[in-house]
Amino acid sequence: MKRTSRTLELFSLSALDLFASAMGVFVLIVVILFPYFQKSAPELREIESLRARVNPLREQNELLREAVEALQGESERLRSDVQRLRQGEQLAQRLPQLQGENARLSQRAEALEERLKRTFLIVRIAWESAAADVDLHVVDPQGREFYWQRPNFNRSIYRDTPAELTLDATRAPGLEIFFHPEAEAGIYRIFYNLYGEGGPPASAHVEGVVIHRNGRIEIPARTLTLRRGASGRPWLAATGGDRPALSVVVTADGNVRTN
Repeated sequence: MKRTSRTLELFSLSALDLFASAMGVFVLIVVILFPYFQKSAPELREIESLRARVNPLREQNELLREAVEALQGESERLRSDVQRLRQGEQLAQRLPQLQGENARLSQRAEALEERLKRTFLIVRIAWESAAADVDLHVVDPQGREFYWQRPNFNRSIYRDTPAELTLDATRAPGLEIFFHPEAEAGIYRIFYNLYGEGGPPASAHVEGVVIHRNGRIEIPARTLTLRRGASGRPWLAATGGDRPALSVVVTADGNVRTN
């Protein structure tokens, strides 16, 4: 009689045994861990609660960080303001000195402005006649007369003015010059005188010019002739009496024009 194979039965029993053992182990683990599973729900709720509390704190932390950055910017501005204030205090301490310097500069500016309102004045005459001696006379607005006897070199005659007859020629070709570095405002009268002593009568053709800061003014040319004076007197020039060869006006702002 042929025997039936039992391999399948042995395998089935072994599988059932294995499954039963695994189930037993699982049940045992569940029984052991069951108390811990009972506590998981409150812990989850605590975690959620902590999360709910942490999120606003994070938001507050971001707000605080922004506030700190704003305060840092304000601090920088305050530091800059303090630095400017310190500089302002230094300027305030220097203010009296600066005011003094400004006052001195203002005085200098006013003085320079006054000097700019003035002009120099040069009167120059020339002649070619060899036997003639022409004398230049200039009378300023104060009535001071400058000529060969009163040239005012180095303020030797009129101490209150630097004007002077800088050049006096007695022989031709002749040249005489009057110079005023800062001409006062007023009328300046210019005269010629042909001087001679002994000898025959003589004549001289005189040309002249007035030079000032803005240009020049020509003095009309004039021919002077000597006439015989009284015994023992010099020859006198026929100049037309007290009539000046030219009168010029110096204005308060330093301009010069004929009168």
